[in-house]
Amino acid sequence: MHIPPEMKWLTVKDLAEILRLKPQTIYNRLCTQPDSLPPATRVPGFRGPRWSVRMVREWQAQFEPVELLEAPRRPGRPTKADMVARRRLAVYLAK
Repeated sequence: MHIPPEMKWLTVKDLAEILRLKPQTIYNRLCTQPDSLPPATRVPGFRGPRWSVRMVREWQAQFEPVELLEAPRRPGRPTKADMVARRRLAVYLAK
């Protein structure tokens, strides 16, 4: 018997994979920050909280995608070749 994906229940592990979090983080947030997760449901006959696929999709849709900005890279430690070149340039300009 084929069950449509909209009728399946997601476990903590499934939700963690979707949100790219660890399962323990899901449990922690259920207790401390339940608003930071989609609404959970207690389904009779199942252990632990469950989420419907439809509700998770609707919850995700309310957030706008964030464009990641690349921060300008700070220069690191100069290489030995850079240091030697600077010394030679300083000696050359001092003449």
